[in-house]
Amino acid sequence: MGISAELLSLLTRPGRSRAADNRLRGAVADAVERALDVVVLVRSRYATVQAFEQLIPSLNGRKGLLARLRTVAQERLDSGEGIRLDVTSLRTQEAELDLDLLELARNRADARLELAQLMGVPAEQGEWNVEPREAPAPVPLDRESRWIEAALSSRPDIEAIRWELQALKEEAQLAGLTILEGVGAGISAEKAEDWSVGPAVSIPIPLFDFGKARRARAEASLIEARHRLLETKRTAVSEVRRALVSYAALQTSVERLRDVVLPLLQQRREEIEAIYLGGQADITSLIIAEQELRLSQVKLVGMEERVAIARAALERAVGGPAAALHVETELVDSESGEEP
Repeated sequence: MGISAELLSLLTRPGRSRAADNRLRGAVADAVERALDVVVLVRSRYATVQAFEQLIPSLNGRKGLLARLRTVAQERLDSGEGIRLDVTSLRTQEAELDLDLLELARNRADARLELAQLMGVPAEQGEWNVEPREAPAPVPLDRESRWIEAALSSRPDIEAIRWELQALKEEAQLAGLTILEGVGAGISAEKAEDWSVGPAVSIPIPLFDFGKARRARAEASLIEARHRLLETKRTAVSEVRRALVSYAALQTSVERLRDVVLPLLQQRREEIEAIYLGGQADITSLIIAEQELRLSQVKLVGMEERVAIARAALERAVGGPAAALHVETELVDSESGEEP
């Protein structure tokens, strides 16, 4: 009789433990990546809700303006100084604006319900207060290499493949020991005339399988993981560069529209309104000026929404809000001459 244990299992236990630990770390990195995707989606939908909240007061203000102009046009018509076409045109504008407000309210409710679903409370009506959108702080975008460096060191999808690569390296080393599969070591006892106890080793003779196929498969998996790591790094570099270009372009467009175009359109509309109230222009010119101002205001809200979404996309490309904040702090400190 004897007691034996499989030698290969004893020899490979530390390596298998390290491989399992690396795969667990990779699974954690995968979970972080999924969480970042959810964060970006929630922030994008929140930016959409903020856009609707900005548009509703703007349209209500325009509705009040049209009502005031219609009153002036009606008074002119009653006194014999105006024409009925002005009153009809203003009423038409009011009716179209009411339809726009109804459509905007429907879209606003739908966006809030979608946000509630993303937050994990689909039964909520979504009637919570939404913070007004704040102008984004200037982000230093000139050091592209620093953003790329942060992405390559912080992105969880890259980290997950790195841990998988470490696990595959351990498994590739263990595959070289498959020749010992079936080898057992232990203690054996025999009795002929007297009992004798001593070590016992059982060694199978591999006739057809020397473990070459397993080693080749382990090496192939290792090479595949290296290629996936390289591909993921290249994708990260491309996403960071595209996110930087998009965010910088949108920031520039928003600043020009808000600081240059809108003040000019506002001034033009006020001047035409003053001329109309003085009886020196018809209502058509005022309506056209008001429509151009309104379209630019709506365009500004939409572009600010896109800036917020582009900001979330940049943070996701770098590896999360914490990684993006770290890069910004370093760049700002370097520009001010302080030590990061």
